[in-house]
Amino acid sequence: MGCAEGVLMVGQYYPPCPEPELTYAISEHADSCFLTVLIQDQVGGLQVLHENQWVDVHPELLSEHNPPVYRETALRDYLTHFYGKGLAGTSALSHFRI
Repeated sequence: MGCAEGVLMVGQYYPPCPEPELTYAISEHADSCFLTVLIQDQVGGLQVLHENQWVDVHPELLSEHNPPVYRETALRDYLTHFYGKGLAGTSALSHFRI
């Protein structure tokens, strides 16, 4: 039927580290997916680079006061753009911004 074509789900789990002072966080990167779901605890962790500052993300749903900032797109179109732009450490989302 093709309804699941291009569907991919990746799960990550990072258990608490007994010696966090000896570890490093993941380096800055752009996710390849169009949607990232992060279940956070009291530590948090998801940040975005906004105006050269790393800012904590507190996920919010769309509303009248919080309208979408990206145009609707198909996963296939997003992935085509993402893999076509190359790995420059830049987000593919700017291409879809309203």
